[in-house]
Amino acid sequence: MADDYELEEEDFTAQFNVGTFRRILRLVKPHWRWVAGFLFTIAWVSILDAVFTFLSKRIIDEASSRATQPSSPKSSSSTAG
Repeated sequence: MADDYELEEEDFTAQFNVGTFRRILRLVKPHWRWVAGFLFTIAWVSILDAVFTFLSKRIIDEASSRATQPSSPKSSSSTAG
């Protein structure tokens, strides 16, 4: 029976309610340090994720560019004698 119900994004028509938002802020007010820490942690993890993604891209780009470059012939410095 649960498969009969689908929530399509276009069908969801909730709107921003100022009264509900004020109520949430009042309930959060005594716990503002926890909320600030939580939001800071989310921002920090997002920044770190972006940095690691950028570094991974650079590593992959460097490796692929080295793989496609022709290697220079190695000079042998052996002397016959």
